[in-house]
Amino acid sequence: METRLYYTPSMDEVGSSLLMCTEYCGKQHSTMTAVVEVFE
Repeated sequence: METRLYYTPSMDEVGSSLLMCTEYCGKQHSTMTAVVEVFE
């Protein structure tokens, strides 16, 4: 099984942000995180 996420940041989101999984299906998604780096 493969899941994809598409994210288009706005210009006021420049910098680092924490992206956390919100799909709670019992597969420990609450511990899945990613760091999103947005550059100008």
